[in-house]
Amino acid sequence: MRRREIHYWQYLSVNVLCLSNQKTRYKIIGKDQKTMKHNYLAIISISLLLVCCNDKAAHTDYTPSNAQNTLRVDIGMEPPTLDPALAEDSYTFRVINDLFAGLVDWNQSNQPIPGMASSWSISADGTTYLFHLRHDLKFSDGQAIHAADFVYSWRRLVNPKTASPYNFLLKSVVNAPLIMQGKLNPQQLGVRALNDYDFEVKLAYPNTAFLSYITVPSTFVVPQHIIEKYGKEWTSPKHIVTSGAYVLTEHVLNGHMRAVQNKQFYAASQVHINSIEYFPYMDINVSLANFKTGALDTTWQNVPVDQYQRLRQQYPNELHTVLWERIEYLVFNMQLAKYANNPKLRQ
Repeated sequence: MRRREIHYWQYLSVNVLCLSNQKTRYKIIGKDQKTMKHNYLAIISISLLLVCCNDKAAHTDYTPSNAQNTLRVDIGMEPPTLDPALAEDSYTFRVINDLFAGLVDWNQSNQPIPGMASSWSISADGTTYLFHLRHDLKFSDGQAIHAADFVYSWRRLVNPKTASPYNFLLKSVVNAPLIMQGKLNPQQLGVRALNDYDFEVKLAYPNTAFLSYITVPSTFVVPQHIIEKYGKEWTSPKHIVTSGAYVLTEHVLNGHMRAVQNKQFYAASQVHINSIEYFPYMDINVSLANFKTGALDTTWQNVPVDQYQRLRQQYPNELHTVLWERIEYLVFNMQLAKYANNPKLRQ
């Protein structure tokens, strides 16, 4: 039977709008690799996550695949981009975690493990990282991935012309802050390819969280040859070239996306799900209904609150409670006179 999941988020803290640097990877690969993992960079309030799993899920404009080896997931909203450097929300990260890969990964115990880098070393003073790339890395079009591709990807991330919302992940790299401010050329970023397989990173100061930062998809390797050829259109299904476990084949705006296994992925033999279909259900009631009818295998991050207790009884063996650490805050529209002219809001 197909395993399906319902995600329900019940907040212990009183918060309305959330900002979270959540990373979720669901590649279903070998048991000595990860299956699903979370990387939390913003830690303040503790929330309660309950995941309810069962076995089925439909879409109004598209008939999802009923193939046993296709995972059908609700991602909650249409991703505004599939460019790792421009991503800033969990909807997008859910997809690009499947499409792209980076130097370092996490295991189920939140410990850094080798990704595209088979190993790395850190200098005694904590400011020089040397990553040793695997020798069998390729983009989905078959072009080899070398250390120079990481140099390009990271320079692109900090380039102010890219306007990446997550460029701060590399702020501890030598010259990164000045490059982000437009005061230095991206070529002066403290990274270099010593050869095809050795990627060196120089930090301006020791940063024990650095390995955690570079597990975020924004730092993943992207194809320079495709980006320079197609510009902003490089992530469309007809142009996109990926570095991760899957490659995008279909994308209907506000409809569905489909990704299939990337046979060039360095760990392709450990990827056991052939394809993934993503659906941007903004209405949690619709998402739950599709789950119940058998057209979805997993819902997004919540279910209707008034149905939670009933779902808890209905799926007692599939409901899991874990802690989720994140930052949440309210944002006021300061363009409105009642806020803009109220100094007490800022006191």
